[in-house]
Amino acid sequence: MRAPASAPPSPQAGEGSKIKKHLVIGILSSCFVLMVLIGVKVYRILVQKDIVQINVADEWKSAFDTAETASKDILRVEFKMWTQEKAALTKEDLDLIKAKLDEMRKTEQTLRGLMDRLHEKQKMDSQEWQDIPPKLTRVKLWILDADDLLESKAPDYGGYFIPMNRTVEASRKARKDLLEMEQAKAELGAATNAEEKDKAAKKVRQIEMTLKGLQEKFGKIEDYLKDGLAKDSLDPRQLPDIEVMREEANLVGMAIKQSLTLRALLQN
Repeated sequence: MRAPASAPPSPQAGEGSKIKKHLVIGILSSCFVLMVLIGVKVYRILVQKDIVQINVADEWKSAFDTAETASKDILRVEFKMWTQEKAALTKEDLDLIKAKLDEMRKTEQTLRGLMDRLHEKQKMDSQEWQDIPPKLTRVKLWILDADDLLESKAPDYGGYFIPMNRTVEASRKARKDLLEMEQAKAELGAATNAEEKDKAAKKVRQIEMTLKGLQEKFGKIEDYLKDGLAKDSLDPRQLPDIEVMREEANLVGMAIKQSLTLRALLQN
């Protein structure tokens, strides 16, 4: 007896296998494409973060260098005023100050714009977010000085650097005069001539009053900066331009105490 012939495979079964195969391939392809897209997005985020940081750092440093150079150019002109090398600013001096003031104002706008960009991108934890504000404060000081200088007239020029350095020079002279009196105090103290002792005491008193006037000027200059920069306090770490003034103001305070002691010795 002949065995029955096996039934041919069903056409539907073959088609189902092909469909499953295509589905698997489609799913794998979709997963691969999705992984590639995720990888590209992560890469862009990382690369763009570095680009933003690098660009902001380069931009603020370049802008600040421009403003710093401009401030030095103005300072060279101002130097001649507080050393009395020149009695008044010339037209050429004023034109230079105006041009450099424009450069510093552009820097201020650039730094503010960079801070806005960092804020928009939520980069408040970046190094640039920490670095820019102190530099912006210095630029504002330079602008304040140049702007008020242009608004003033000889010989009482306004701003910061000319009044401050003139006060520093006067302070150093007064402290030198007091030192000379201290060096002579042994001779003056031992003098039997009451008139000479009284004359020396009056001179020390004049020096003392000069020092107190200078102390008051230093205070007014510092208040001027606080008002102009809209700050309750001034940090020398952010404003190295005020270090000389602060140091000299402290020396003036010490000199006033010394003058009181010296005058007391002369009057005894």
